[in-house]
Amino acid sequence: MSEFYKTIDEFVKSMDMVHQDGIRLIHFARIDNDLRQERSTMPVTAFVYEFFIYNSLYQIDWFESIATRDFVYHPDRGEEKQQKEFERFLYCLCEKNLDIIRESFVGLKYKSLSGSWTRIVPDRRVTKEDGERFFNNLRKLQQVIHSKSLSIDQLPSIFESITQCRGFVYKIRCHIFHGRKTLAHVRDSDQQKRLEVYNLFLTCLVTSFFLLWRNSSKTLLQECRQKLQSVNS
Repeated sequence: MSEFYKTIDEFVKSMDMVHQDGIRLIHFARIDNDLRQERSTMPVTAFVYEFFIYNSLYQIDWFESIATRDFVYHPDRGEEKQQKEFERFLYCLCEKNLDIIRESFVGLKYKSLSGSWTRIVPDRRVTKEDGERFFNNLRKLQQVIHSKSLSIDQLPSIFESITQCRGFVYKIRCHIFHGRKTLAHVRDSDQQKRLEVYNLFLTCLVTSFFLLWRNSSKTLLQECRQKLQSVNS
């Protein structure tokens, strides 16, 4: 095994361990180290931590990293483009590993995705229609999980739903990171339910990367890059 793959594999395994720990951890905040004043910070803390992992993954240009046998990061051309490139990488691997999509998003299988709590509180950056599209696309992914089999023809629509959901979740991330969501907003019971779903989607998306990497050979990774080059040429 070359030095590159050893280094990349160690990085991926390390991030996967953090990811798996994050799925199991329940976060609390304690005031003055007093157990009587311990409060849950879920699900917002779990969502923020998972986004750190996601960010660490999508900022890497995986196609070029494979070619150069070294870590290659995307040029500073915007988060949206980096995330789309990450999805292109996942799409390419999924063409040979269709069932991993269902395995990755299995957490959605029995999740309730309907009810008045799904109606978001709109503002100047996130509209009511944005929220409706998110939950509609998530329900489409849920149907994929329930289907008995998948075909390659379904892959474009599956990834279109993933892209739409990811775009919405990124807006929520910006709200939290830049202070547009106050503690009062986060503690609202409906908001907490929505945050649980946002975190679930993000966790499933990140899980798909780790499962695909684990189940893809070096040859397949290189083939994906060559295919991308032929498409772009």
